Amino acid sequence: MKQQNDIFSNDDALRRAFQKGLPDAPVTAWFTRKVMNRLPPRRRRMLNGMEWGAYGVAILVLALYWIGWISHIMSKGTVTVGDIGDMAVLLGFTLLPVVAILAPKVVAWIRE
Repeated sequence: MKQQNDIFSNDDALRRAFQKGLPDAPVTAWFTRKVMNRLPPRRRRMLNGMEWGAYGVAILVLALYWIGWISHIMSKGTVTVGDIGDMAVLLGFTLLPVVAILAPKVVAWIRE
């Protein structure tokens, strides 16, 4: 424990020594914009094939489950509380890949 405290005190001493001789950054509204303009442009995140494949399989499986659930309701002729629970779970699992695909695009659109 003492060795850990010594390391932290050495870090603090080094930080003070480095910062003692440095001037403060000038206060200007353009500083951030100048720095950001000098950075290379951001690359857009592209989904790789494995991710798209997983989304495709998930959507296919969910479509099959929806078809099965609807055909089960049609053949039975009545809707039970269990059927509504099944529908809620299916709806939640259907929204997961949709949100996973659309959320990064919406966040990027909002940040622009």
